Amino acid sequence: MSSPAQTPYTAFRAMLERVLGQPFAAAGFSLQENAIHHMRGLFRYQKALADGTLIGIAFQLLPYADGSGRFQVLVRRSTPEQTLFEVSLPRLLWETFDVAQLGSPEHWWQFRTAHELAFALVEAGKLIFAFGVPYLEGTLAP
Repeated sequence: MSSPAQTPYTAFRAMLERVLGQPFAAAGFSLQENAIHHMRGLFRYQKALADGTLIGIAFQLLPYADGSGRFQVLVRRSTPEQTLFEVSLPRLLWETFDVAQLGSPEHWWQFRTAHELAFALVEAGKLIFAFGVPYLEGTLAP
């Protein structure tokens, strides 16, 4: 997945931006620039709502030495002072919407190649924009 000049984290970020950057931008989200988070595999898109509440979608990458890896998706609502809630997208689907599509509320998207990573991000993106974002924005109730 990565060339000698890339780390697994920079390769993941590049693919994340390639696959989901435009949909996030169109929905008003921006990728938070935090080098420490990115070096640890945490990539967070954030958007401020009209009432000052911040909503976010975070991707947590766990790379393996063989170039494969897995990632999870977290949805978050906060104020500038405190986190109101944070939950994984699969848990939100299972426990809030009674959607058991991913096999378990502890689901992580796994990949062995860049091609598989792209498809995993597309799959996650569909669920993010069908459930996660509307739930965070208050336009989708369980």
